[in-house]
Amino acid sequence: MERYKERILVQGKPILFDAVKIDNKVFVMTGRFLRIAKMWEEWFEDVESPERIVSQMKMLDHPPDLVTFIQRLPGSSPRYEYHVEEQRLTALPIKSYKEWWERQISSETRKKAKRSEKRGVEIRVAEFNDDLVRGISSIFNESPVRQGTPFWHYGKDFDTVKREMSLDLERSDFIGAYHEGVLVGIVKLLYSDKVAEPVIIISSTKLKNKYLSNALIAKSVEMCALRGVSYLSYGPYWRRGNMADWLRRNGFERLLVPRYYVPLTAKGRIALRLKLQLGIKGFVPEFIQDLALKIRSRWYEIRYCAE
Repeated sequence: MERYKERILVQGKPILFDAVKIDNKVFVMTGRFLRIAKMWEEWFEDVESPERIVSQMKMLDHPPDLVTFIQRLPGSSPRYEYHVEEQRLTALPIKSYKEWWERQISSETRKKAKRSEKRGVEIRVAEFNDDLVRGISSIFNESPVRQGTPFWHYGKDFDTVKREMSLDLERSDFIGAYHEGVLVGIVKLLYSDKVAEPVIIISSTKLKNKYLSNALIAKSVEMCALRGVSYLSYGPYWRRGNMADWLRRNGFERLLVPRYYVPLTAKGRIALRLKLQLGIKGFVPEFIQDLALKIRSRWYEIRYCAE
């Protein structure tokens, strides 16, 4: 087992990471002072034999300080005796589309999803082809800022968008929102066992009164229910502010799953005792993080509008 360089997209940019492959699963090394190894696609694959992973990592010439892995949904009670921290994530539990539509969302959210259709929007599963890529590229290039942060897909050319959107086609669905025959919103759903994630969900900034995102989520839940998917996941942490409010209105919940940490070096053991593996966020109160996000969003608005 040897280290190699793995090219991984981070916020739309390809970055080379030190990596190892164990049991056909890719583990990447992150951090400078504290080196932490984790499976890059941990939200889509289970660590089936953590003992073997740990033993293989220890055999490296320069092992990482820590190995970390999560216990994926639906399990929430820790199965292993390693050091564990709570990992917050955003997910929508799915029993059936009817259950979601009638019990998990409010009447106002239902009205918004219906308004989209009444205002001339068609939601349908889309075939991945050049026309779809051109439509996605057009939406990407509408604005350099989205949700208060620089939008990393802004400015990408057709070939780049096509290459990135074509990843994992065999386990994905594209759901498009169309207005007057033009693509104005898109979801790329990536499936893994009983969990699906909208790796891309975006709509035109010019049609906010069409409630495109509400309609796209409704269709996503319908597709998940048809496939027997139990959770629609929206990422490995809970959002804040307006985004959190929108997620709640659409039935998403803040769920907790175990994240395990296994020290492999003396530095790793010390870091674990000091909780350094959590990074700066582990020491900053949530209200300060909220304030910092608001200041950052305002700064980006001023900066990019000036440009």
